[in-house]
Amino acid sequence: MSRIRSKNTEPELELRRMLRKDGFHFSTYSKLPGTPDIVFKKIKLAIFVDGEFWHGHNWLRKGKRPKSKFWRRKLLGNVSRDKKVDRELHMIGWKYVRVLDSQVFKQSNYVLSRIRKHFSGL
Repeated sequence: MSRIRSKNTEPELELRRMLRKDGFHFSTYSKLPGTPDIVFKKIKLAIFVDGEFWHGHNWLRKGKRPKSKFWRRKLLGNVSRDKKVDRELHMIGWKYVRVLDSQVFKQSNYVLSRIRKHFSGL
């Protein structure tokens, strides 16, 4: 587990490249709840790039549910923490977008469109 990166992962770096290429200016440093991967301070938008496994995406449906009690508890705790962070951001007036690491590579247009829609009307 100590080798698993939490910052500057390949999907995060790729999303940053895509955003820069699209002309976006953003920050990667934030003291916001949950420590977002990308932050647009001007419009109060936090972007999280979540790993499918670590954030519990489809792990029940895909049959990849961990067998050990420790891992089930760990992953359910991650999902619960994500929901708490989302609520906290909402309470302080921030919007957020959560994208999956696989979406960055396989559905880049979809990911960019989800982010772009927060800039419409500016």
